[in-house]
Formats: sequence, structure tokens, C-alpha cells
Amino acid sequence: MEGAGRPFALVVWFMATGAVRSPQTQEAIDAGAGELQHVSRTWLKHHPPGSPGAEDVFFATLDYADEGGMELFTFLQIASVPAGMVLRKDAAIAREGGGVGAGALSVGDDMLPPLPIAAEIKAFVEGRTGLDIGELFIPTYRDHPLFAPAAAAAAAAALYGVYQFLARGFLWWPPLYAAASLAVFFFASSGGMYVIIRKMPMYVGSGANAQYFLDGGQGQYGAEGYYMGAHYLGLTFCLGMLTYALPNLKDVIGRRLLSYTCCAAVVYFLAEIMQMVVWKNGYRLHFYLPEWLLRHKMWQHMKLPF
Repeated sequence: MEGAGRPFALVVWFMATGAVRSPQTQEAIDAGAGELQHVSRTWLKHHPPGSPGAEDVFFATLDYADEGGMELFTFLQIASVPAGMVLRKDAAIAREGGGVGAGALSVGDDMLPPLPIAAEIKAFVEGRTGLDIGELFIPTYRDHPLFAPAAAAAAAAALYGVYQFLARGFLWWPPLYAAASLAVFFFASSGGMYVIIRKMPMYVGSGANAQYFLDGGQGQYGAEGYYMGAHYLGLTFCLGMLTYALPNLKDVIGRRLLSYTCCAAVVYFLAEIMQMVVWKNGYRLHFYLPEWLLRHKMWQHMKLPF
């Protein structure tokens, strides 16, 4: 790395395993390393080992926790992460007082953007080194060598399933339509079309700072919609059990257990739904019941909106 130059360019992404306390910063560092890997794979795809110019540039990660990592961080003047650097062939690096010498690379010009994506890294490396990385290649599941046989097996299984579905008379099986109806109800009550049309994310943020519910009446995230859809489904399912299943149950003890369980579940789901409605819309609910009953301790753990 030191000297007047080197026969290759070096692209370095700096890691700091164990030295970063913020989960968000660590995620940004790991994401940058992944983007650099995409560029490295692109270079190998268009310049396989042994081909002319294949060794004109190398991609590497340098971890602060590695042996000599702290010294190299100081030597290259890396004060914070995420960070990356392009060391050109003609970049002269010399030690002067433990730092980069006067004839060294311009650190500001050769530093990668702090949160780069693969296309930005590729363009930056090409601009600083004059090399042609090639068309960006980001592998997906379709590039896996087992994708073709797995897709063929899945297609065969699907065709066999369709055949069995028609041949065995499942087309006239009532529970099948009941399950399909519940799925449609869940999708509709959770606002699935709203999430798709508005292209709403499932949630924003990550880790402890993830936000699953959108404040006020501004709309909803996907997770919020599916959470409420599950409550609506649970409420209607319990009401359906009370209306249709309970009268057909002959065992007295079983009827009591089912009745009490469904009634308790209905109260829970209704309380959760009403609490969300009040929070989202700012409504106030008024119950014409005695004050002593409304303030009874039996309601406190249910977080009822009154």
C-alpha cells in the first residue's frame, strides 16, 4: 500500500466490527460492504481471472478489529465510518509522523460517498481509475444454479396439484370456499388495495426505531393494516362461532366453554379495534353506564377508550 505507486488500483471499504454502538450505523456499514461486493462481482464477471487487465483493480474490506487495522485507519486518516476509499495506481502514500505524507493521495477526492449504492461505487471507481468495470451485475435468485431445476420442479408440482384438485372433487369442497372467503375478507378489511395502490411500505425504520403505525388519519402502513385485518377477522370469526357453531354443539360443557371463550375474545378484539379507531381519528366514546362500573378495575387491563 505504501510507496510511490502500485501496479493496481485498490478499492477499500472500512469496517468497524465491535467498535460501533449504533445499530443504524452498523447496518449502513454492512450495506456499503454488500454494495461493494456487487461491484466486485461485476468486475470478475467482465474480467475473469487470467484475462488481460483482470488484476488492474482489487476490492477489499478493512476491519478496525483486524490485526493492524487500527494502525491502517490512523495511517489513512479514517476518523469515522461508514467510509470507503479508492487508491489509484499513481497515488503516492508515505508515512510522515504517522499520517499520510505530502505527496500522498487527496483523501477528500478519493473517498467514496458515505452511503453509496453499487452504481455510485462503480461510477466513482471508473472516474478515479479510468477503468471500465462493465455493465453492473447484481445477482438475484434467478442467477442461482439451482433456480432452473427448482422452477421446473415447482411447475410440475403445481400441475400435479391442479390435476388432483379437479380429479378428486375438491372443487366442490365447502371448506375451500370458506377459506377463500376469509382470505378475501382479511385482504379487504386490512386495506390491502390501499397499500398496493399507494405503494405504502410495510413499516419504516429498523430495529428498535421501526415504526409500524402511521400517526393520525394520514393513512396506514402495511403492517398496521394487516394487524387490524387480523383483529377484524378474529372478531367476526368469534361472532360466527357464537351464531352458527354454538347451537349445533350438543355437549353442555363444551357449549359453555365455547361460549365463554368466544365472548371474552369478542370483548378483547372489539376493545383493541375501538382503541385504534379513537387513536387514529381522535374520536371520543361515551358510554351510558354507571360511573362505578366504568371505572371498575376489571376493565383496566383491556385499555378501553373511555
